[in-house]
Order: sequence, then structure tokens, then C-alpha cells
Amino acid sequence: MFCVWITGIPGSGKSTIAKELADELKSRNINFQILRLDEIRKVVTPNPDYSEKERDIVYRALAMMAKFLYDNGINVIIDATANKRDYRNLARNLMKIFSIYLKKFNYVQSLTI
Repeated sequence: MFCVWITGIPGSGKSTIAKELADELKSRNINFQILRLDEIRKVVTPNPDYSEKERDIVYRALAMMAKFLYDNGINVIIDATANKRDYRNLARNLMKIFSIYLKKFNYVQSLTI
């Protein structure tokens, strides 16, 4: 099992990399789930105020969802900015994760794994 957290500033290409990785995993028949923070936020906080407290709650929910999937034999790709190291450390304390930090991604061709 694996959990890959793709992190970086907004607009750096996190979602693009997550999609390319997902496409590659699908082609290899590898079971996985993508967790996108923006989608989780809409469920956890339907009227977000983007406060520090709210971000903490949303990232806790993200980490717990990732752990649940991971513990149930599903590989996980996390697509989230995670501007605080504490957010990533929360997940690291729950499971083994591999982080990819993007500063800027220029999409040229398909990702090769």
C-alpha cells in the first residue's frame, strides 16, 4: 500500500500530476483513490470561511479519510496544498506517506513512471 501526498502552492500543478499518476495507475490496474482537499472541504464545511481553525478541521478529516482507505487496502493520492508542515505530519503519524512538493509544474507531456 502507498499514500502519495502531492503538495505545493496553488497553481503549481498538483491536480495535473495527481491526474497523470491516476491515469498511470489505472493503466496498471492498481487500486487507488484520489482525495482532493477542495472536494472534502465542500462536505466538511459547506460554507467555508478559510479560518485557521477550519483548515485544521478539514486537514484532520483529510488525514483520517486517507488512513481509513490505506488501512482498508486502497492506495491513496492526496491533492492538497498543505501549507503547514503540521498538516503533513498529522498524516505521517497515522501512516507511511510519500510527499511530492511542487513549486511550479510546466506540463509538457505525459508523466512516465
